[in-house]
Amino acid sequence: MAFGKKKKPTTDDAKKTKLPSGSKVRSTQETADAAMRKAVEKISRTEEFKKKTVTVYSADFSTIDDTIEDIKKEVRKQGVSDYACKGIYIILQDSLKKIKLSQN
Repeated sequence: MAFGKKKKPTTDDAKKTKLPSGSKVRSTQETADAAMRKAVEKISRTEEFKKKTVTVYSADFSTIDDTIEDIKKEVRKQGVSDYACKGIYIILQDSLKKIKLSQN
């Protein structure tokens, strides 16, 4: 310790003594490695998620057609009363309006 300056506490010291928020600390190799592992894991999870997502912006309408078929099946399953059918009809009309507006 030169010239009476205090040595900056490490991240491990901060965990042990519960330093106030915003205190400046120096990283240890262990905490730096842990932070690096977390960052790498997050990147790999993001890449896996991107691979799983389905893009519907192409000219391939198979995903949209499958969704429409699923909607048809659910409408038949849920539309057991006059009240339910009217509600479904209103929702589908609203969806159709939004689909027409999506072109703009």
